[in-house]
Amino acid sequence: MKFAAVAALAFAALANAQSLGPCAVPCIDDIIKKDTKCDVTDMKCICKSFNAVQGGAAACILQSCGAELALHNILPAMRKLCDGVKKGGH
Repeated sequence: MKFAAVAALAFAALANAQSLGPCAVPCIDDIIKKDTKCDVTDMKCICKSFNAVQGGAAACILQSCGAELALHNILPAMRKLCDGVKKGGH
């Protein structure tokens, strides 16, 4: 039973990382570890700190991923992901 929960959490984290793009994941992980008390897989906690995470990671994401991808894909995907978490997902 515990294994299934851990596997589900790992799968969710992987899906989240893929939706955000591999260039953004290190930026987001770094800011989560630096500016929150959240585990990088705890989406409820991360989304409660959404503004701090997005604001803190934005410059790194822009530099790592480029403005087009950051502004039109990654940053909106972060918002959508947290909107889903607030509605009971993840």
